[in-house]
Amino acid sequence: ITSVSQVYNDDANWFWVATQDNGAISINKNAALAGFKDSTTFSYRMNASTYSELFDRLIAVGNNSQIGYLDYANLQVADAWTPVANGFDPLANIKDVHADGSVIIAVADNGQICRSTNGTN
Repeated sequence: ITSVSQVYNDDANWFWVATQDNGAISINKNAALAGFKDSTTFSYRMNASTYSELFDRLIAVGNNSQIGYLDYANLQVADAWTPVANGFDPLANIKDVHADGSVIIAVADNGQICRSTNGTN
């Protein structure tokens, strides 16, 4: 694991999310040793992730304007991350993301800030 790791709680479960240099995102549920992994959806480093309680969705962001999400219902489905088209410069590296209610904010290293109010774009 070479980038950001974070913990999320949906009231009943704990999720450990690790974003990695090769674009893979690993999720472990309730400290289980076996994780759900995706290694094909993203081709660039994933820098950060967040959990939106309102949308019941994990959101990950990374280099070259890569944004994707995974709904709670699909956590056990292989390669279920959905890429999202967005308003960033295609070469922007998205460094951080935060969810608060219906608003999700992502910030890129070139100074761009993008906002979503529907949980995807």
